Amino acid sequence: MENFTSTKNNRYFKRRPLFFAHLLLYLIISSLLVIINLVFTPERIWSKWVIFIWGLGVLLHELYISVFHKDQL
Repeated sequence: MENFTSTKNNRYFKRRPLFFAHLLLYLIISSLLVIINLVFTPERIWSKWVIFIWGLGVLLHELYISVFHKDQL
């Protein structure tokens, strides 16, 4: 039983680096978008929409790994 559990966990954690790469890219680019937004058009905050929609994508990526994809782990 322990081998099955450890194999299942190994497959789960193999997918995690892609999620963390996605999360890191999201954080870096979101920060840059906020800076660009505040420098060039501070009267209109448009970066919040990009950050919100991309954040939903990151959340769906995590749900795909941890909840919806459990049967294939």
